[in-house]
Order: sequence, then structure tokens, then C-alpha cells
Amino acid sequence: MKKILIFGMGYVGQHLARALEGKYEVVGTSRDATGQTKIKWNVGESSAEIIEQISQADAILCSIPPNDAGDLAYMEFGEQIKKSNVKWIGYLSTTGVYGDHQGGRVDETTPLNAQNARAKKRVMAEAQWSELVSAATDKISTERSVHIFRLPGIYGVGRSAFEALKAGRAKRIDMRLKNGHKHFFCRAHVDDIVQVIVASLDKQLAGTNIYNIVDDLPAPQADIVAYAAALMGTKVPELVTEQQADMSDMAKSFYSECKNMQNDKINNELDVVLKYSTYKQGLSAIWQQMNS
Repeated sequence: MKKILIFGMGYVGQHLARALEGKYEVVGTSRDATGQTKIKWNVGESSAEIIEQISQADAILCSIPPNDAGDLAYMEFGEQIKKSNVKWIGYLSTTGVYGDHQGGRVDETTPLNAQNARAKKRVMAEAQWSELVSAATDKISTERSVHIFRLPGIYGVGRSAFEALKAGRAKRIDMRLKNGHKHFFCRAHVDDIVQVIVASLDKQLAGTNIYNIVDDLPAPQADIVAYAAALMGTKVPELVTEQQADMSDMAKSFYSECKNMQNDKINNELDVVLKYSTYKQGLSAIWQQMNS
């Protein structure tokens, strides 16, 4: 059985591990967990156990947010990875690397224009992982491929508008673009993110491959909250202005950008058909799971 090492066994990593059962032995790192499938690793620390796992791995996926110097796993273990037999490397990035397009269409060929510190770090991390292919010199490294998955807002069971509504913290903010149109976000159900990663592992395409993983229906956050509230049979929160919303700096940075992400490449190259092509399908499935 093949082995995949996941740096940062978080929400996506745990879902991916379940999807790979029977196909891959999955080992993941975590800051606070140990066990058969998890290795405790604090950023900045070397780890003989992780180096051993790298030497045995066929694939590596990194989902750890970078710092000012770039990707943490790359900086700590990049040399070991370069010398390893790892053929497939995946990196979970963000659609934030494109910057703001005021609702305009964006695909994988759109020039990067990161406009906040978090996104600029992601651009740096993408370049670091891509270097493992672009700087290939020997047979092993020339057979290696890098797959960058640019993710929007991620939702799924335990991570959706339902939790915000139940906790009484869901907001419906009436935000507008410069042209007067409603501000909208793209999003992806975790199951669709996982199926794209699995398809990439199965295809093993050469070189550096970049994919936007988003659904087909960008929508205002207010619409998502309203739809979830309707499914729950609870009162729909009133629309509020940006000033009334009293958003954190983090939230403001998300609302400062708007782009219509295109996802044709995941179908054209990986033959992926989304399970949840709209937030309505995704939320309805989550609500059914929560009540089954």
C-alpha cells in the first residue's frame, strides 16, 4: 500500500484520510496529538520520526499556514523531501493569491495579485513547493510533480452556517461592490476538495499543476445564512450594514476582495464532477446528515 504524509492533520486532512482508507497508509502531523496515524510536531522543531516518514512516503500534502519566511514544512524538511522518492506533492493554498477583481472572472491563468499579508505568504509558499519541480536535476526529481489547490471558504459538517446560527453569531451583511452589485464569495464543500485531491493522486500528472476548487454558484454570505436558517426553520437574521456588523480586521480583509472563480480545470484535467455544485445542495446534504 502507498503512503501519504500530511503536514497539518486538520479539517481537510482528516476527511482526506477517511477517503484514502484502503488505498493509502495515511500519517499526519499535529501540534497536540500522537498515535498510529498522527505525529506530534511543533513548528521549528526537527523530527527524526518525520524524516523517517518522508523516506517511506509516496506522496506529501501540506496544509499548514505559512509564516513570513514561507512554508513551514518546506523550510524544515525541504532538503529531505528533495532527496526522497516522493513523487506527488500537494499544497493547500487559497484563492486569496489572486487579490480583488471586483466580481470579475478568475481562472488558474490569472496573474497573482495578493493584496494582504496572509495571501502574500501563500504566494511565497506556492513558489517554494513549485521549486521542487522547476529545479529538478536528477531522475527522481524530474519524475516528481507538485499540485497546488487554491481553496475558497471551506464548509462541511461541523463547519457551516448552521453552527453560526445555533451559536447566535450568524450575520447577514449587506455589502456592495463599486459597481453597486452585491458582494459575493466562492466556497467549496470539503467532500469536493477531497475528491479533487484524490483524483490528482490517481492521475499523477507531471510538472506543476494548479487547480481552483470552488463550486458553481458564488453567492453573498447573506444568502447562505438565509438558506441555512430556512432549512433549520429558524428566524432569518436581519440584514445589517458594514458599520452595524462591527467586523473584525480579519473579516474586513475577506470582504475587501470579490472574484468569480472558475473551476473548469478540475473537470477538464481530473474528470471531477462536483458532488455539491451549489451551496444549496451542500447545505441541504449537511442538514440531512445532522438530522439522520
